[in-house]
Amino acid sequence: MDESRVLFLRRMWSLPRVVSERPWRDKRALARAVHRLGALVVNTEAGADALERLAGEVERLADTLAAEPAKSTLNAVLGGTYVADASRHVDRIAFIGHSNPISPPIQIELGEKSAVGRCTLDHLYQGAPGIAHGGIVAGLADQICGAALVAAGHSGLTTVLEIRYVKPTPLLKELVFEAWLEREEGAVYHLAGVCKSEDVVISRVRAEFARVEPEKFRAIVTRAAEG
Repeated sequence: MDESRVLFLRRMWSLPRVVSERPWRDKRALARAVHRLGALVVNTEAGADALERLAGEVERLADTLAAEPAKSTLNAVLGGTYVADASRHVDRIAFIGHSNPISPPIQIELGEKSAVGRCTLDHLYQGAPGIAHGGIVAGLADQICGAALVAAGHSGLTTVLEIRYVKPTPLLKELVFEAWLEREEGAVYHLAGVCKSEDVVISRVRAEFARVEPEKFRAIVTRAAEG
């Protein structure tokens, strides 16, 4: 992969923590507000009348937003505008996207062939009482492995993800995800990683990614659009 491509990938996935440009900034603010609402819904014990009123208000807000222009990331790829606005589209991704209400979001720093991500999971991600859902932890582990692959200057798609839960993953405490590229075998990349809480390893992950060049990536999403 040429150096310009590597720099593009690293820049695309190194999302800014703060943006001043509107409407990107305002979309992030909306996502945070929706996220906060979702987390509050999980534990609320409001009465029936209040819940009925609030549900109606939220539905009206959703109808208002549905009437505004919209374009998916898939539409951007197929329309040829994705690359020009790549960071904003990455900002929509689950787990890392500040423009996605379901994201914690995890804050990622890229190394040379590694990545470190930090986040705190609230009650929106609860599985067992006080514990994060294992599927959420796996998704975050997958994301940090993908970031490590980008840090190494490659792009690919997950084909294998194996996770071992050593200890329960707590809610409301900072989690640190680490991942690194172990080796390359042809068109397959092997990665490994851990998740820590208070410097204690609470899960381990191993992953395989298949190399995907830009032309193949476009073909994959085109097939997805065609069903």
